[in-house]
Amino acid sequence: MQTIQISLNDDTKPELDELFVLKLLSATSDDGKVGSIPTSGASLRSGFTAVNITIKSNDHPYGLLQFMSNVAFLNESIGVLAGRLNVSVNESDGSVTLHVVRAQGTKG
Repeated sequence: MQTIQISLNDDTKPELDELFVLKLLSATSDDGKVGSIPTSGASLRSGFTAVNITIKSNDHPYGLLQFMSNVAFLNESIGVLAGRLNVSVNESDGSVTLHVVRAQGTKG
């Protein structure tokens, strides 16, 4: 048995799911045994030599809607809030202004 390890770069760039196919194309021996044939009798099993791999989106490519009490300046990045927004207001104030903003996301 051999193991293939694929390293992933967990960046913060909003992306959709990423898909690729890993295929075994040939088998060769590295056992060093005298008289071994190139594959030591092993061969690739037809229909079992490819695997579809999906790296799931985890950066919200379409953004997240959230409430904010202040609007960000033009071209300022809006981060995802770490917790729930809590607002206190006196009834005598008559109204409260909240803004719905999109954090992250480059699609849509």
